[in-house]
Amino acid sequence: KKIEGEQQQHIHAALLTQENEFENRFKNEFSERDAKYDECKLQLKSAQDENIELRQEMDELQNALLSTSLSHQQNLEVRDSTQSMLEEELERANTAVYTLSKQCEELTLKLKQVGNADNTIGGGGMGDDQLIAFEMDTLKKRLHEARETCLKYEAEIEKLCKEQQRAQKAHDHSTSKMQQTMEKLREKLQRLPAEDECVLLKEKVRVLQRQFMMNNGDVEADDEADERNR
Repeated sequence: KKIEGEQQQHIHAALLTQENEFENRFKNEFSERDAKYDECKLQLKSAQDENIELRQEMDELQNALLSTSLSHQQNLEVRDSTQSMLEEELERANTAVYTLSKQCEELTLKLKQVGNADNTIGGGGMGDDQLIAFEMDTLKKRLHEARETCLKYEAEIEKLCKEQQRAQKAHDHSTSKMQQTMEKLREKLQRLPAEDECVLLKEKVRVLQRQFMMNNGDVEADDEADERNR
């Protein structure tokens, strides 16, 4: 009986040791799965959040780029229209200068002819001289004004062209920066898990979740069985 009692004690101790080993191993595996489950959930959440954030930034940049392009196009149309108008006015002013120059030349020639004519006919030549001189002064003033107008339009056209060059340069620089930023965002999006990878990751989380719930159920069942045995 003593030997049998000792054997039973040894068997009981061995079973208790084995039970403790199983319990410790189960706890370790359970902890590892729990940690892995949390890690997968965190990875999935982080990837989804980053994907949403990057796509929002991409949308904002695309909208800003579109708005900038439209605004630049409108400004170009306004500048082109203004430049066309100024060029038309300059052409009219140049035509006026040409016409007035011709008139001045004709009056100068007429004045010379009158001065060389015979002044014996009732002194009428002197009256003609004064009239032609008056017309010459008037034409010279108009010619001066027309030339000033030409210079004014030429200066405005030159200024408009420089402004257009500066605006085009600024637009190109801004567009280039936006495109570079969009390219960086695309690279970040490409480094994120693909859609099929996200699906696999979600499925992995579901599997771990089911295992977690099943293990929880097994532990609760074992606890209830131990309680009944006691």
